[in-house]
Amino acid sequence: MEEKIFIIELAKALKDKRDVVFIFIGPDGTSIRCAVESGNILYIEGLYGSGKSEIERLIKWKKGKIIQRPLKEEDRNKKSEFIDPNPIISVLEKIEEKRDLMNEFLKEYLKLLKALVNELEMSSINFLELINSNKSKSIYYIQNKGFLFLRDSEVEGFLNTIGKFLKNFHTNEIVIFSKLIIEDWQYDLLKLPFEKQPEIEGQISPNLLVKFLNDINGLFFICEDDKKIIVIKKGENKRIYKTSSEIAILENLEIKSSPFVLIWQ
Repeated sequence: MEEKIFIIELAKALKDKRDVVFIFIGPDGTSIRCAVESGNILYIEGLYGSGKSEIERLIKWKKGKIIQRPLKEEDRNKKSEFIDPNPIISVLEKIEEKRDLMNEFLKEYLKLLKALVNELEMSSINFLELINSNKSKSIYYIQNKGFLFLRDSEVEGFLNTIGKFLKNFHTNEIVIFSKLIIEDWQYDLLKLPFEKQPEIEGQISPNLLVKFLNDINGLFFICEDDKKIIVIKKGENKRIYKTSSEIAILENLEIKSSPFVLIWQ
Protein backbone atom coordinates (compact mmCIF):
# COMPACT_ATOMS: atom_id res chain seq x y z
CA MET A 1 0.00 0.00 0.00
CA GLU A 2 1.41 3.38 -1.04
CA GLU A 3 2.27 5.80 1.76
CA LYS A 4 0.56 9.19 1.62
CA ILE A 5 0.78 12.45 3.57
CA PHE A 6 -2.02 12.27 6.15
CA ILE A 7 -2.99 15.93 6.46
CA ILE A 8 -3.05 16.40 2.68
CA GLU A 9 -5.43 13.47 2.14
CA LEU A 10 -7.68 14.77 4.91
CA ALA A 11 -7.59 18.29 3.43
CA LYS A 12 -8.53 16.96 -0.03
CA ALA A 13 -11.52 15.09 1.40
CA LEU A 14 -12.71 18.18 3.26
CA LYS A 15 -12.30 20.43 0.23
CA ASP A 16 -14.13 17.98 -2.06
CA LYS A 17 -16.87 17.50 0.58
CA ARG A 18 -16.51 13.72 0.50
CA ASP A 19 -18.25 11.27 2.83
CA VAL A 20 -15.57 8.87 4.06
CA VAL A 21 -13.94 7.31 7.10
CA PHE A 22 -10.13 7.37 7.18
CA ILE A 23 -7.96 5.02 9.20
CA PHE A 24 -4.50 6.61 9.40
CA ILE A 25 -1.84 4.08 10.42
CA GLY A 26 1.05 5.72 12.26
CA PRO A 27 4.74 4.79 12.40
CA ASP A 28 4.26 3.08 15.77
CA GLY A 29 1.51 0.83 14.40
CA THR A 30 -1.31 2.66 16.19
CA SER A 31 -4.09 4.28 14.18
CA ILE A 32 -6.29 7.35 14.13
CA ARG A 33 -9.84 7.08 12.84
CA CYS A 34 -11.45 10.13 11.24
CA ALA A 35 -14.97 10.46 9.79
CA VAL A 36 -15.66 13.20 7.23
CA GLU A 37 -19.03 14.30 5.86
CA SER A 38 -19.83 17.15 3.45
CA GLY A 39 -16.70 19.15 4.21
CA ASN A 40 -16.73 18.67 7.98
CA ILE A 41 -15.02 16.38 10.46
CA LEU A 42 -17.62 14.39 12.40
CA TYR A 43 -15.04 12.94 14.75
CA ILE A 44 -11.36 12.07 14.95
CA GLU A 45 -10.04 9.69 17.60
CA GLY A 46 -7.02 7.54 18.32
CA LEU A 47 -5.42 5.47 21.03
CA TYR A 48 -4.23 8.54 22.95
CA GLY A 49 -7.11 10.98 22.57
CA SER A 50 -9.62 12.66 20.32
CA GLY A 51 -10.31 15.98 18.64
CA LYS A 52 -7.65 18.59 17.86
CA SER A 53 -4.87 16.68 19.62
CA GLU A 54 -5.23 13.92 17.04
CA ILE A 55 -4.99 16.44 14.18
CA GLU A 56 -1.67 17.49 15.70
CA ARG A 57 -0.63 13.84 15.88
CA LEU A 58 -1.43 13.38 12.17
CA ILE A 59 0.80 16.35 11.33
CA LYS A 60 3.58 14.94 13.52
CA TRP A 61 3.28 11.49 11.92
CA LYS A 62 3.54 13.14 8.46
CA LYS A 63 2.80 10.14 6.25
CA GLY A 64 1.99 6.45 6.19
CA LYS A 65 -0.65 3.99 5.07
CA ILE A 66 -4.30 5.01 4.85
CA ILE A 67 -7.38 2.78 4.80
CA GLN A 68 -10.67 4.27 3.59
CA ARG A 69 -14.12 3.01 4.57
CA PRO A 70 -17.64 4.13 3.56
CA LEU A 71 -19.36 6.50 5.99
CA LYS A 72 -22.09 4.69 7.95
CA GLU A 73 -25.02 5.87 10.04
CA GLU A 74 -23.16 4.94 13.22
CA ASP A 75 -20.40 7.36 12.18
CA ARG A 76 -22.92 10.16 11.65
CA ASN A 77 -24.28 9.56 15.15
CA LYS A 78 -20.83 9.80 16.69
CA LYS A 79 -20.23 13.53 16.43
CA SER A 80 -17.64 15.15 18.71
CA GLU A 81 -16.15 18.64 19.21
CA PHE A 82 -16.29 21.00 16.23
CA ILE A 83 -13.02 21.28 14.30
CA ASP A 84 -12.81 24.15 11.81
CA PRO A 85 -11.96 22.54 8.44
CA ASN A 86 -10.65 25.76 6.84
CA PRO A 87 -7.15 25.76 8.39
CA ILE A 88 -6.74 22.16 7.25
CA ILE A 89 -7.95 22.93 3.72
CA SER A 90 -5.54 25.91 3.58
CA VAL A 91 -2.69 23.36 3.67
CA LEU A 92 -3.49 22.64 0.02
CA GLU A 93 -3.06 26.31 -0.89
CA LYS A 94 0.33 26.37 0.82
CA ILE A 95 1.37 23.26 -1.10
CA GLU A 96 0.35 24.89 -4.39
CA GLU A 97 2.29 28.01 -3.41
CA LYS A 98 5.38 25.93 -2.66
CA ARG A 99 4.97 23.97 -5.91
CA ASP A 100 4.84 27.22 -7.90
CA LEU A 101 7.91 28.48 -6.08
CA MET A 102 9.78 25.22 -6.73
CA ASN A 103 8.92 25.46 -10.44
CA GLU A 104 10.32 29.00 -10.49
CA PHE A 105 13.43 27.80 -8.69
CA LEU A 106 14.02 24.98 -11.18
CA LYS A 107 13.77 27.35 -14.14
CA GLU A 108 16.28 29.75 -12.60
CA TYR A 109 18.50 26.91 -11.37
CA LEU A 110 18.75 25.47 -14.88
CA LYS A 111 19.65 28.92 -16.20
CA LEU A 112 22.41 29.23 -13.60
CA LEU A 113 23.89 25.80 -14.33
CA LYS A 114 23.88 26.53 -18.06
CA ALA A 115 25.68 29.83 -17.38
CA LEU A 116 28.39 27.96 -15.45
CA VAL A 117 29.20 25.72 -18.43
CA ASN A 118 32.56 26.31 -20.11
CA GLU A 119 31.31 26.32 -23.71
CA LEU A 120 34.88 26.35 -25.07
CA GLU A 121 35.53 22.83 -23.84
CA MET A 122 32.79 20.86 -25.57
CA SER A 123 33.95 17.29 -26.22
CA SER A 124 32.47 13.95 -27.24
CA ILE A 125 33.15 10.71 -25.41
CA ASN A 126 31.62 7.37 -24.47
CA PHE A 127 29.47 7.92 -21.39
CA LEU A 128 31.23 5.26 -19.30
CA GLU A 129 34.61 6.72 -20.24
CA LEU A 130 33.42 10.12 -19.03
CA ILE A 131 32.41 8.67 -15.66
CA ASN A 132 35.59 6.62 -15.22
CA SER A 133 37.86 9.53 -16.18
CA ASN A 134 36.39 11.92 -13.60
CA LYS A 135 38.63 12.38 -10.53
CA SER A 136 36.88 15.08 -8.50
CA LYS A 137 33.53 16.65 -7.61
CA SER A 138 32.28 17.73 -11.03
CA ILE A 139 29.11 18.75 -12.84
CA TYR A 140 28.91 18.07 -16.56
CA TYR A 141 26.40 19.41 -19.05
CA ILE A 142 25.46 16.62 -21.46
CA GLN A 143 24.09 18.24 -24.58
CA ASN A 144 20.30 17.88 -25.03
CA LYS A 145 20.06 15.70 -21.92
CA GLY A 146 20.93 17.59 -18.76
CA PHE A 147 23.41 18.01 -15.92
CA LEU A 148 25.36 15.10 -14.45
CA PHE A 149 26.71 15.30 -10.87
CA LEU A 150 29.81 13.13 -10.36
CA ARG A 151 31.97 12.51 -7.30
CA ASP A 152 35.01 10.76 -8.72
CA SER A 153 33.47 7.91 -10.75
CA GLU A 154 30.19 7.80 -8.80
CA VAL A 155 26.99 9.32 -10.24
CA GLU A 156 25.35 11.32 -7.45
CA GLY A 157 22.47 12.78 -9.43
CA PHE A 158 21.16 14.03 -12.73
CA LEU A 159 19.01 17.06 -13.62
CA ASN A 160 17.38 16.73 -17.01
CA THR A 161 16.57 19.65 -19.30
CA ILE A 162 12.97 19.95 -18.07
CA GLY A 163 14.02 20.23 -14.44
CA LYS A 164 13.39 16.70 -13.17
CA PHE A 165 15.87 15.42 -10.57
CA LEU A 166 16.98 11.80 -10.97
CA LYS A 167 19.13 9.82 -8.54
CA ASN A 168 20.94 8.10 -11.39
CA PHE A 169 21.52 8.31 -15.12
CA HIS A 170 22.96 6.02 -17.78
CA THR A 171 23.21 5.95 -21.54
CA ASN A 172 25.06 3.78 -24.06
CA GLU A 173 25.45 6.70 -26.47
CA ILE A 174 28.47 8.80 -27.26
CA VAL A 175 27.74 12.07 -25.43
CA ILE A 176 28.67 15.66 -26.21
CA PHE A 177 29.54 17.30 -22.93
CA SER A 178 31.13 20.26 -21.21
CA LYS A 179 32.32 20.68 -17.63
CA LEU A 180 30.87 23.37 -15.39
CA ILE A 181 33.20 25.94 -13.86
CA ILE A 182 32.71 25.33 -10.14
CA GLU A 183 34.72 24.64 -7.00
CA ASP A 184 34.27 21.74 -4.56
CA TRP A 185 32.25 23.80 -2.07
CA GLN A 186 29.89 24.94 -4.82
CA TYR A 187 29.34 21.34 -5.96
CA ASP A 188 28.20 20.30 -2.47
CA LEU A 189 25.64 23.10 -2.31
CA LEU A 190 24.38 22.77 -5.87
CA LYS A 191 23.47 19.12 -5.33
CA LEU A 192 21.43 19.84 -2.17
CA PRO A 193 18.06 19.67 -4.02
CA PHE A 194 18.89 16.03 -4.86
CA GLU A 195 19.18 15.21 -1.19
CA LYS A 196 16.47 17.12 0.66
CA GLN A 197 13.58 19.54 0.66
CA PRO A 198 14.30 23.19 1.52
CA GLU A 199 14.58 23.65 5.28
CA ILE A 200 13.30 27.24 5.24
CA GLU A 201 10.51 28.38 2.94
CA GLY A 202 7.97 31.18 2.75
CA GLN A 203 7.83 34.94 2.94
CA ILE A 204 10.70 36.48 4.92
CA SER A 205 11.50 40.07 5.87
CA PRO A 206 14.62 41.65 4.30
CA ASN A 207 16.32 42.01 7.70
CA LEU A 208 15.76 38.35 8.57
CA LEU A 209 16.96 37.28 5.12
CA VAL A 210 20.20 39.26 5.57
CA LYS A 211 20.65 37.60 8.97
CA PHE A 212 20.12 34.16 7.38
CA LEU A 213 22.67 35.04 4.72
CA ASN A 214 25.21 35.87 7.41
CA ASP A 215 24.46 32.93 9.71
CA ILE A 216 23.49 30.05 7.39
CA ASN A 217 25.50 28.12 4.83
CA GLY A 218 23.44 26.79 1.95
CA LEU A 219 21.66 27.28 -1.35
CA PHE A 220 19.21 30.21 -1.34
CA PHE A 221 16.51 30.99 -3.90
CA ILE A 222 14.95 34.43 -3.51
CA CYS A 223 11.86 35.39 -5.50
CA GLU A 224 10.90 39.07 -5.25
CA ASP A 225 8.29 39.91 -7.90
CA ASP A 226 10.18 39.77 -11.23
CA LYS A 227 13.57 39.57 -9.53
CA LYS A 228 15.06 36.10 -9.06
CA ILE A 229 18.30 35.54 -7.14
CA ILE A 230 20.28 32.39 -6.31
CA VAL A 231 22.87 32.56 -3.53
CA ILE A 232 25.49 29.86 -2.91
CA LYS A 233 27.28 30.32 0.42
CA LYS A 234 29.67 28.29 2.55
CA GLY A 235 31.83 29.95 5.18
CA GLU A 236 33.57 32.97 3.70
CA ASN A 237 32.77 31.77 0.18
CA LYS A 238 29.69 33.41 -1.28
CA ARG A 239 28.25 33.88 -4.77
CA ILE A 240 25.10 35.90 -5.47
CA TYR A 241 23.62 35.42 -8.93
CA LYS A 242 20.80 37.46 -10.46
CA THR A 243 19.11 35.05 -12.84
CA SER A 244 15.77 36.47 -14.03
CA SER A 245 16.63 37.82 -17.48
CA GLU A 246 20.39 37.29 -17.68
CA ILE A 247 22.92 35.77 -15.32
CA ALA A 248 24.99 38.33 -13.44
CA ILE A 249 27.11 38.17 -10.27
CA LEU A 250 26.03 40.67 -7.60
CA GLU A 251 28.27 42.19 -4.96
CA ASN A 252 25.48 42.64 -2.43
CA LEU A 253 21.99 41.32 -1.81
CA GLU A 254 19.50 44.15 -2.42
CA ILE A 255 15.99 43.25 -1.29
CA LYS A 256 13.23 45.80 -0.63
CA SER A 257 10.00 43.89 -0.03
CA SER A 258 9.49 40.62 1.90
CA PRO A 259 10.31 38.01 -0.77
CA PHE A 260 9.44 34.33 -0.94
CA VAL A 261 12.50 32.19 -0.33
CA LEU A 262 13.68 28.61 -0.41
CA ILE A 263 16.79 27.79 1.62
CA TRP A 264 18.65 24.47 1.59
CA GLN A 265 21.30 23.82 4.26
